[in-house]
Amino acid sequence: MVCAIIKLHSHFLIVKDAIPKRFKRAAMKNIVLITFINLLFLCFFHISSPNGSYAQQDWKQEYTTVCAKTQNAMELSVAELKDRIERCDKLQERINKLEGPRAETEKKVFTKRLKMCRGLYKYVLDYKSKEE
Repeated sequence: MVCAIIKLHSHFLIVKDAIPKRFKRAAMKNIVLITFINLLFLCFFHISSPNGSYAQQDWKQEYTTVCAKTQNAMELSVAELKDRIERCDKLQERINKLEGPRAETEKKVFTKRLKMCRGLYKYVLDYKSKEE
């Protein structure tokens, strides 16, 4: 609240209503409106942004799932090996579409890892196909 101080002889007189009421109401309405708009923006931003980050990190979970059985690749059936190879190919497409500050590094690292994982599954699949 803005106050006007007027020096009257040796006493101070404080005038509380230095701003007319209509300006106070308009200012208060503007503050409330701006606050409401900011809250709406923050709510919208909060709702929409996590989906993007989860989608960006979802491929890592898929990578972990697909390449989890490389130590036991010989125990997988031919159908399971084909499925894992197909999932590796789909995951490679998702990795290639990565964007962001660390995207180039993640693309290089996980592309190499995924190629090794896929290569192992492909090798085991070829080996099992020759046996049959």
